[in-house]
Amino acid sequence: MKKDKIKFLLLTAAIVAAVWIVFGQCAGFQFLRFDDHDYTFFCPFVRTGLTLENATNAFSSFTHAAIWMPVTYMTYMFDVSLFRGTAGAFHAGNVFIHSLNALLVFAFLLSIVRAFGGKKSGGVFSVGSAAVAFCALISVLWAVHPQRVESVAWIAGRKDLLCTFFVLLGLLSWVRFCRMKYLEGTALGAARFLPGVSGIVCCVLACMCKPAAMCFPFVMLSVEIVFFSRKEKSFSPSWKEIVSGGCRYLPMFAAAVATGVLAVYSQTHADGYAVRELFSASFPWRVLNAAVATGRYLFMGVFPVGVHLDYRAIPEGVPLGSVSGLLTLLGAIGVFVFSWIKVPGLRFALFAFALWFLSALVPTLGIFGSFGEHAMADRFYYLPSLAFVFFAGILLSRWQESAKCECGKCVWKTPRFAVALAIVAVFAAVSFNVARSFRNDLAVFTRTLEIDPDHGRALAHVGEGECAEGKLDSGIEKLSRSMDLRPRFDTSAKLSYALMRRGRSADFKRIRELCVDLSGNRALDKKGQALEALGTAALVERKWQEAVECLYASICAPRRFYSAEDAKLKLAFAFYNAGRKKDAIRLFTALEHSTRSDIASRATQALETIHSVGKGNVVLFW
Repeated sequence: MKKDKIKFLLLTAAIVAAVWIVFGQCAGFQFLRFDDHDYTFFCPFVRTGLTLENATNAFSSFTHAAIWMPVTYMTYMFDVSLFRGTAGAFHAGNVFIHSLNALLVFAFLLSIVRAFGGKKSGGVFSVGSAAVAFCALISVLWAVHPQRVESVAWIAGRKDLLCTFFVLLGLLSWVRFCRMKYLEGTALGAARFLPGVSGIVCCVLACMCKPAAMCFPFVMLSVEIVFFSRKEKSFSPSWKEIVSGGCRYLPMFAAAVATGVLAVYSQTHADGYAVRELFSASFPWRVLNAAVATGRYLFMGVFPVGVHLDYRAIPEGVPLGSVSGLLTLLGAIGVFVFSWIKVPGLRFALFAFALWFLSALVPTLGIFGSFGEHAMADRFYYLPSLAFVFFAGILLSRWQESAKCECGKCVWKTPRFAVALAIVAVFAAVSFNVARSFRNDLAVFTRTLEIDPDHGRALAHVGEGECAEGKLDSGIEKLSRSMDLRPRFDTSAKLSYALMRRGRSADFKRIRELCVDLSGNRALDKKGQALEALGTAALVERKWQEAVECLYASICAPRRFYSAEDAKLKLAFAFYNAGRKKDAIRLFTALEHSTRSDIASRATQALETIHSVGKGNVVLFW
């Protein structure tokens, strides 16, 4: 027994080690300007840390970032309070939760195998060392699969990790309840109600992490169906069993429905946007896109090639990857039907698998609600992928029942274990490489562009990154291409800023065209990029008052995230040329102490010119 415990501890340590070997690098990654900041420092009730007021606001804010997830927000608050909100702390938190999920998957597999294939003797290894080894291997395979990378390596993916964490906790209690009720007949007294209560609590908590948890009651039901079939051998429950079983699920279904209603409201009434349409594309196209996405999920589960962030949708157009997606989906349906016909003993397991898989995946496919610009997303597949783990546990229990050797020593010599181990190693290597691309904006979207060259959002991010590195011509070309494919004010602001930095005469004319909407409402530019470009264009055109107004608004922009010293220097020149000499001197004097030598020297030169001119008037060219 002592050796068994040591083996068990070694296996759990190996699972955790595998997760951290692949994803531990994420602790050195940066924030991505794609939801990360909206969930953290741009969120008013997260950026100041974990307080009672912030927690209350998290529960009462249904429209921030178009999603209601108070428990997830509270974990972000915890990171801010404990680690001052450094990017590494957020990433390490994601890896920690994922490692817990991998252990829970291991425990869930063991509970399934032990329930159906275990012996009467106690202890974890009553199911046999070989079965436990395979359970650990399946857990690692799930944890290091490349389709897990997005949820783990992206700070905004934490909602999927937490949602699955509470679903797995609920599953463990539900398996114990079903085992006592259907296989042992000991679910009496309080034992009959405690798993139900814990299931309801886990359901509510999961829904508070991510609305996709509305599938929770169907996941629980799929587990109970398998247990019921093992006892009855046929699906013919009495009315009493149906009523008593339905009562157990009513609170969960109520939580699921309420979560669905909140999700729809959050998506259509997001802060900072006009009320959005729930269905942004026709129903036939949404069904086609859902079919293609499902097939691509299945294909990439076996051949994880082309894994990247933000799979693009083409509303009313042909979905990307239609051929491979539809062929894979048809093949999967064929395998399912063939297994249903040829292996009657697996029909309940297949039905339970399908119920779990579809109930967890369908809400994210865009059939019943808006899905934005995403055709699919690996994070959407985090919870549905556990249906395959569940089915693997059922198959493993059947193998355990018929196994002639229980010593577990033979398992290391079997070809199937060696093949499985090789697949785990390959997937881990791919995931390690894919995870590296999430280290910053430029890296993650460069990978996206390598796979999808016409990805508008990726073109905007990579173009901005290249401009930041001084590759202005290449960056401007990508930003312009992004505007053609996906016109957005944020992209036009980035393009305007890049054109301002390049500074050709034609560039300033283009800035005027891009910033035409700002002339009537300067509050549109919350980051100040377009306003600074427009103010610079006004300086070039000697429109001093317009330059003052635009540059000042740029510096005061509420979401300005880059240095304002260049804008302040231009504003000082605009002040002087507009006749506000005192304001110009005050600003130039302050900029003389800048840590940037170019800014300080320009300010000093301007002051010397002003003092040498005295009371005369002269135009200062910035």
